[in-house]
Amino acid sequence: MARVLTKKQKGFVKDYIKTGNGTDSVKKNYDVASDQTARAMAYENLTKPHIVKSIQDSLPDDLLAEHHNKLFKQVQTSYFTFPKSMSDEEIIEHVNANGIDVITVRESDKGKLAFYTIPDANAIKNGLDMAYKLKGSYAAEKSMALNLNVDAHIEDKDGLEAIRQRFISEIKGKLIE
Repeated sequence: MARVLTKKQKGFVKDYIKTGNGTDSVKKNYDVASDQTARAMAYENLTKPHIVKSIQDSLPDDLLAEHHNKLFKQVQTSYFTFPKSMSDEEIIEHVNANGIDVITVRESDKGKLAFYTIPDANAIKNGLDMAYKLKGSYAAEKSMALNLNVDAHIEDKDGLEAIRQRFISEIKGKLIE
């Protein structure tokens, strides 16, 4: 039987979907003043299956699409350093020849700095991972814990190799089961 959300939990879900910020969502819906307590409560809420399911069910697909588009447009700014003796035009030509558009060239004590932007792959990856996890689009992770006790007193390498081969066969057998 599905658990019903409390009024505070419903408010948390609504605000969390709007902002993506668990701490602020807790502070808005619970009687909490401390950031540390709010973070802990947000973490706790986001580990409760019935709250996570409510978030997943409440996330509209168009909101995810909108956020995906924003993430795909995320960029990071960086710069190349060139000798002060190069002209701005030479620097721009050199950078453009490598498929990168220059934003501006500025002089510094290091030399001339050619600023450019590139897609922020980390922001895009992390944002998409979070969105798909929230939406429940990832399959549950499967793992297996193995505790092995090996008692071996072997003086010859051939005997050790035989044990290793037997161990590998047993592991493969367990994985197939």
